[in-house]
Amino acid sequence: MIKTAIEAAINDIRQNPWLLDYMFAGLNNDTLSNNKYGQKIVEDAKKWFINTNIPVQMAWNLDPSGGPQSSCFTVELMSSVESESTLGDIDPARIELTDVTSTNPQIAQIQPILGPFTPAYAPSTGIVTIPSALSTLSIFPGQLLVDNVNNKAYTILTVTDQTHFTIGEEFNPNLTNATIMPSNSLYITDIGSLFFKEVYSIGCHAVGEQGHLMYLHSLLMFILLRYKTYFIQNRGLIRTTLSSGEFMTNQNVSGQVIYSRFLNITGYSRSYWPVQTSPQIQGILVFDLKIDTNNQFKTPGNLLLQQQLSGYIMDADSIGTYK
Repeated sequence: MIKTAIEAAINDIRQNPWLLDYMFAGLNNDTLSNNKYGQKIVEDAKKWFINTNIPVQMAWNLDPSGGPQSSCFTVELMSSVESESTLGDIDPARIELTDVTSTNPQIAQIQPILGPFTPAYAPSTGIVTIPSALSTLSIFPGQLLVDNVNNKAYTILTVTDQTHFTIGEEFNPNLTNATIMPSNSLYITDIGSLFFKEVYSIGCHAVGEQGHLMYLHSLLMFILLRYKTYFIQNRGLIRTTLSSGEFMTNQNVSGQVIYSRFLNITGYSRSYWPVQTSPQIQGILVFDLKIDTNNQFKTPGNLLLQQQLSGYIMDADSIGTYK
């Protein structure tokens, strides 16, 4: 990420060379030194930058014996340490929706609402009867009865009692080892996350000319400040701080004089992972609900069956009335 951020910033500056005037504006604004180090240095720096290819390399790709062949930047990850633990490693976002049909159909097959089981089906009425050992308490209208033999799904229309529901009439399903699946393919994925404190070392290396190292370091500072939001923070490395080391002659290479200065950028990144994936809430089960009427009213006899199917009775109704 750091490598591509610097490369993108260099490319943008080349397309907008007027930015170089801002980069080196301090040389002209210093009244004590601008006669010697003012506009002439600015022009030299601009000319050098425009006409010099400045590659950005991973530090371990450099030739350990000969070093860089031209002025360049190098990037190296120095450390990544777990930081700012959260209780249970729970991410603030908590969840995201996952379309299991497009991303991972196997999830849906692993986590059915009910099954596999082999129910009976009456084509003339559309009624499905599940085995007596099971219950429809987790089955709601809108869910799918899946024929796993023919890979077909049938929408559940109504749930009539604890052993029966309907899917429509005149179907010809093979319900051997059938399953009940959620009403849609959007599953909830619980998200876990942790912050990591990361330190990157960015080397500025100038071959043979001390002044070019000053140009490189000024360019790097300008990039990490101006483009921090767009190319760094928006891509996941936040709360960054910068620190620069000494101006030095690089003793790690031989055969040429290389001047180097290293800048450390420290920031925080968050790593995410899915904790578990499960169906959304399919419905709310209300069973044996009583409506409080201060024991004054009972359900009229002609409504008892309707209320029985709906799952509620009046507070004054006796338990024996509700079957």
